[in-house]
Amino acid sequence: MFLRSRSRGIGMEIDDRRVRMVALAAERNAWRLEGFGETAVPAGAVENGRVIRPEMLAESLRRLWLSLQTRGSRIVTAVDSRHVFVRSLILPMMKQKDVFRAARYHSLSVVPLPLEEAVIRVSGTRPNGDGELEVTLVAVRQTRVLELASAISLAGLKPAAVEIRPLAARRVLGIDTAPQVLVDSGEQVVHLSYFDKGHLRFARSLFSGETTSFSESGTREDQVDSSAWPRARDLVLEILRSLDYWSRECRCSLSPQKLVMTGTPPEDLLVAAGDYLQADVIWGSPWKNIKAPDHISGQELHNLERRFVVALGLAAREIKR
Repeated sequence: MFLRSRSRGIGMEIDDRRVRMVALAAERNAWRLEGFGETAVPAGAVENGRVIRPEMLAESLRRLWLSLQTRGSRIVTAVDSRHVFVRSLILPMMKQKDVFRAARYHSLSVVPLPLEEAVIRVSGTRPNGDGELEVTLVAVRQTRVLELASAISLAGLKPAAVEIRPLAARRVLGIDTAPQVLVDSGEQVVHLSYFDKGHLRFARSLFSGETTSFSESGTREDQVDSSAWPRARDLVLEILRSLDYWSRECRCSLSPQKLVMTGTPPEDLLVAAGDYLQADVIWGSPWKNIKAPDHISGQELHNLERRFVVALGLAAREIKR
């Protein structure tokens, strides 16, 4: 039996307020943007990243999909970062075929989910130089995946895959092998991810007004106040605190060479990051790998990449180049 490469992909990003959908098609060694759109989430359909009323959400998904006028119906979406756990484990050296079983067993100590309720994946492995194996573990509560799949199915569409934001963004931003931090800023959440050699090692989501401190034992303690988004300087300090915490978790030194920004970060973040971080600060753009229609250019193209980079990465997952 021969597996046929898919020529089209549809990516869908959902948060509490908006649904964004993108259709891509294969074109030689790139992707081509076929259509995109967004719509408001019906009140009460999604709360705190959970699909509460899938039948209400399904109606919006169906209308949005029809507006794209695409032939595909397989949908790739992402779990809200509030329900994703990315953890680092230190394991004895072992054969690759034994890593998943060992990581799943040891996840009990680092992921606050019962095994029978969790979807667990190993995102990457690497020797740590001390004769041990560092494993990056991604875990999601299974019900969060099923809620998304239910809404997609009720819309008359086919749930193809569910993944996490950092991996979707990496796919279209061309994250290279250099150690780097991806700062994906939304209206209410900033998603921080650390990549090395192209693999995700750590991830964290910072919500509006949230700051972080660490106890003497290294335990993260999140504190939330009622203030609006932190200033760019405060966000950079949160990045530094996260790097410090992740270094303790992996018992290693993390020295990013790049800070890649996407989404809607504070306007002065570029300057603040350059002042505080010894790393190249760059704007991540998906248009090196994606061809947009000729009538979309300039500021409209920039606005599109700020809002749709995750949906673009989700759509690209379906297309084999």
